[in-house]
Amino acid sequence: MEKILTNIFRLPLHYTIQTCLPTSYKNKLKNIKRHASFILRNSIKFFEYYVDHDIEHAERVIHIINQLLTEEIKRKRLKPYEIYLLLAATYCHDIGMGINPEELVVFHNIPKKLEDLRAFIRKNHPISGALYIRKNFKRFNIESYPEAEIISKIVEAHSRSFGINKLPERWPITLKSGNIQIQLRFLGAILRLADSMDIAYGRVPIEHFRWKDIARKEPK
Repeated sequence: MEKILTNIFRLPLHYTIQTCLPTSYKNKLKNIKRHASFILRNSIKFFEYYVDHDIEHAERVIHIINQLLTEEIKRKRLKPYEIYLLLAATYCHDIGMGINPEELVVFHNIPKKLEDLRAFIRKNHPISGALYIRKNFKRFNIESYPEAEIISKIVEAHSRSFGINKLPERWPITLKSGNIQIQLRFLGAILRLADSMDIAYGRVPIEHFRWKDIARKEPK
């Protein structure tokens, strides 16, 4: 089954969701990806032996999104701006794994013991990531707080513990070109499904399974 899924997700794509994006959105995504990569590299401090939540995982999720969506959805149902928001959220959806919750101030009773802290970070990483985006959207070169708010809501919705129906079906935003309605719940559902489908064994290097040979090395 795993081999079948792997082969499906390696099929060539004739039309990707990135194809229709104007250069301005592509440039914005480069900046978002760059800062997300920087944060995600910090996750190794807490999760040295854990499935990867790096930018390569985000790229695989984007590839899965392209395989899941029909060309009609890519070309007609999703607006270029919605595609930009979805891709931005995909790059950022796991940044909470690289953020110390103490930096966000809002959390209380943060565990001190490393194993408990890891569990806390894993459980709350969608919220941590969403909070970080709203607070630091200029670091990503995200254009405005309303735009950051939409991206953060999609990020938070990728968690299975988040009730997807909490997201409004539509979310208004004013752009230079006028007012548009974002299909917020649909975007959140796409990211959650695609993220859950990146289940290949390669997410964890085989040497990590040889637990008897792993020297216990805790971050300082």
